[in-house]
Amino acid sequence: MLPGGKSIQLTRLITNSLVSNWIGKPIERAMEIAILEILVEVKKRDPCFLLYSAAQSYKTKYPRIEDRFFENFATVLHAGFGLGNGTEPNDWEYQKTIFMMKDITQKFLNKLFRARELGIQDEEMHTDTGVQEDEGPSVTEPNMDDI
Repeated sequence: MLPGGKSIQLTRLITNSLVSNWIGKPIERAMEIAILEILVEVKKRDPCFLLYSAAQSYKTKYPRIEDRFFENFATVLHAGFGLGNGTEPNDWEYQKTIFMMKDITQKFLNKLFRARELGIQDEEMHTDTGVQEDEGPSVTEPNMDDI
């Protein structure tokens, strides 16, 4: 559950179209793209998403996304990427995934907030499309360099 009370079933956000963007990439890169694309879908479904924080600091003024959200998110990704049952709190890969998710989420939220301050509409943002690849920007992937 997100801080605004919105409950989102992450597995329902993952479509064949999204998954096709992750295939053929190194696992860490594929996971980064997956995290960002799923966050884009979460944002579409929660009107309060811009108000949240994934920062580790408890000094933030914004409602923090609870660890349970990231734990569930990591479990879904580990299952989807065939990373086994590494969902124990002391499992290094699981913890690394959660840390990566929190980092990407906070950067994504910061970018959304900056864009809103500048008057940029969601439709104008390139967060939802265009990740840097070896051949140049793609139309189907989020751009991690923009975050």
